[in-house]
Amino acid sequence: MLEAGIEPDEVACGTMLCTYARWGRHKAMLSFYSAVEQRGIVPSVVVFNFMLSSLQKRSNHQNIIDMWNHMLEKGVSPNSFTYTVVISSLAKEGYIEEAFKFFYEMKNVGFVPEEVTYSLLITLSNKNSNFDEAMNLYEDMRSQGIIPSNYTCASLLTLFYRRGDFHKALYLFSEMERHKIIVDEVIYGLLIRIYGKLGLYEDAEKTFMEVGKLGLLHDEKTYLTMAQVYLSSGNPEKALSIVESMKLKNIILSKFAYIVMLQCYVMKEDLDSAEATFQAISKLGSCDAGCCNSMLNLYRKLGLIDMAQNFISQMRKNQVDFDGELVRSVMAFYCRRGMLRDAEQFIGDIVRDESFRNNTFVQTFYTFMHGGNTHQKLALENTQNCHQFDLMALELMLTLYKDSKSSDRMEGVLKSLLETADGLSVATKLINSFSKEGDPITAEDLKRKLLELICKTNIGAASSLANAQMMNLKRAGEIFSGSNADSSGKSLLCSLIDSYAKFRKLEDAYSLYVKAVEAGHDLGAVTTSIIVNALTNAGKHEEAESIIRKSFADSFELDTVAYNTFIKAMLEAGQLNFASDIFDHMLSKGVAPSIHTINTMISVYGTGRKLDKAVQMFNAVHTWGLHLDEKAYMNLIGFYGKAGMHVNARTDKCFNFVLSENGFHNYFHFFCFLYNN
Repeated sequence: MLEAGIEPDEVACGTMLCTYARWGRHKAMLSFYSAVEQRGIVPSVVVFNFMLSSLQKRSNHQNIIDMWNHMLEKGVSPNSFTYTVVISSLAKEGYIEEAFKFFYEMKNVGFVPEEVTYSLLITLSNKNSNFDEAMNLYEDMRSQGIIPSNYTCASLLTLFYRRGDFHKALYLFSEMERHKIIVDEVIYGLLIRIYGKLGLYEDAEKTFMEVGKLGLLHDEKTYLTMAQVYLSSGNPEKALSIVESMKLKNIILSKFAYIVMLQCYVMKEDLDSAEATFQAISKLGSCDAGCCNSMLNLYRKLGLIDMAQNFISQMRKNQVDFDGELVRSVMAFYCRRGMLRDAEQFIGDIVRDESFRNNTFVQTFYTFMHGGNTHQKLALENTQNCHQFDLMALELMLTLYKDSKSSDRMEGVLKSLLETADGLSVATKLINSFSKEGDPITAEDLKRKLLELICKTNIGAASSLANAQMMNLKRAGEIFSGSNADSSGKSLLCSLIDSYAKFRKLEDAYSLYVKAVEAGHDLGAVTTSIIVNALTNAGKHEEAESIIRKSFADSFELDTVAYNTFIKAMLEAGQLNFASDIFDHMLSKGVAPSIHTINTMISVYGTGRKLDKAVQMFNAVHTWGLHLDEKAYMNLIGFYGKAGMHVNARTDKCFNFVLSENGFHNYFHFFCFLYNN
């Protein structure tokens, strides 16, 4: 045509481009396209689609993106096929924002994306942790009536698993069954993992057996998923049997398989097998932090101190890449054995690793151990606010200083805490942690030191009383109670009174409470209830009464529980008139009584032979929106009996209750009452 002087038109050029595309001669196609472009000929969208499709078969995604840009420059309107190919190439080349941009453009011009496009973008969103985006895409796809493929379902199940949204995962399985979507080994593996996470170990096992019967059990991942489920259920023997079945089927064990085996032997506390497996992992490449952490924890659990210490030294010599968990394990080992020098050296070395710059556990240790050393410069912005202090690090540090007899260092940690916002709150949590872990001596020691420090820093004139010889907790409490304590200090003081009560040091508890109240502190309804109840149980009724009268005189704000405690205390003290006055005071303050209040007041009036008032209390219970219980009925019946008023005890109301409520149990008690009277 050219030799004859005939200029090729759009149809001829398009035919040549499509022919090159069919033959897969991409270089010639792209070269010819350049020549066509120079002649000012713009191919149709069909021709562009031929070229894009040919390039896609060879995964020439960058050429596709370039061709797409040429289309847009020439004003060629893409169709559904064009968008599908280009969105895929943009996504695979990492142009995520552009892929989503043209996806939504495709929808806006009226094209319905194919399932493969939705699937690709759902997978991308999942990988980038854009879970909401992934869910929106799935819901949009379903609204179009598009049935998801098993690949899409696998992506969604992975998403649900990561988010812990197991309800949606199980619903998706039912949807797959309804639409007869083929379930492959990958999806079965995810189902086994989800069942394991939910603690449905039998269902996980049944699913695994089903996969085997269907002949779909080929991938190592499925085997190891089941092995991990057995580990989670505390059954390392079955987990090891899974690995053995892999060997019988000549599946070559990966490094991950050996890691699962190591976890099994650690759980079994089989030291020899664990060490042999650890060596096998080492031969496959350097052992990661997780494997090292498993071995270190095994040595610690078995009490092999020297072996644990040597193992830590070997890890550091081999330059193991420590992660957060392994660092915690090493520091726990050092701190609980009082190895101060080793702990300081280790944390001083590990903090230089850039990956631990934002690790609050490491930074908390470093702040208190090395924060004042000018030769070690490190920005500690992350730990200046004690909201970001790591509680485990502080607890281990206090344990370390206790065991290494470094009381001055322990005091330094506490002092630094008190100088930061909410430091006292953090210190109180640490005290509670020691108490829960069965170390009340350390907890009490910390309380004493905290009170001493508060006295020294917050009291002013009273600080002269808090000297180095103030080792007695009671004395510290007395000084503190006379100070201008802030709300955090009151919290600690309440905790101290509570501890005294629990350990039956009632004189100390009472003295501390009285001094705090005399200093003008309202310690709250809970602490007041605790001290009154403790005094009552110990038979110290005069002291309990004085606290009750003082709380009324000072107009303390009390709740229903506090009033119940007061009434019960005066009932047991025989102060029936005062108990009645407390109830009247309660009502005058607008505090609603509970059924426990009613029962106690029936006892108050019954004991005082004021049965008319007891009956009034009994009958008025509904005015407070309460419902009578068995105790109220039996209580009233009992007082009738003691007063010799047997006919009243046999009233229809009481008798009907006995027959209707709790059947035989109440009838038996009622019968015994009639028999004895």
